[in-house]
Amino acid sequence: FLTGKLWFFFTLMVFVISQSILPNLHPGNADGEEGERIAIFVCRVFIYTCSMGQQVWHHGRKTLRDIRDKDFIRVGRCRVPASWGTWQETVGIFLTLLLLIMLCMEPIIYCFSDPEAVLFARNCAASADLAFPYSVASSAAMLMYFLSLSDLSVLSTRVSA
Repeated sequence: FLTGKLWFFFTLMVFVISQSILPNLHPGNADGEEGERIAIFVCRVFIYTCSMGQQVWHHGRKTLRDIRDKDFIRVGRCRVPASWGTWQETVGIFLTLLLLIMLCMEPIIYCFSDPEAVLFARNCAASADLAFPYSVASSAAMLMYFLSLSDLSVLSTRVSA
């Protein structure tokens, strides 16, 4: 449990660094220096492969197992896989979906097609329309990361008691 949470905390720190800290080091320079752009790109590749990849594998495996075993619960009028029944799993699924949405709207990917943009740029004509939706998805994903870590406070309270 603790090892998994430490890994999750590490991926949260990489996420915060790539989404909030590095892009705001030089507010006057929209894309930052080349080293900063490379660091942001590396961090985001890490998040999309390691964090999102792990989440897709984890939730996909549990969901497919529930479907195969016909193990469903009712949520309102809908039947959903039983593994979605806990708040931790639901938050994890939302986090996974938000990371997928962020990957689809990733400004660096859109700026690759812009011939006037510098390498690993985030601000270019091709990504201009996606800046606000991407920032909303990023904020929501950060909230899901922190919600997922909230059960560590419960562990701390139990250990202290």
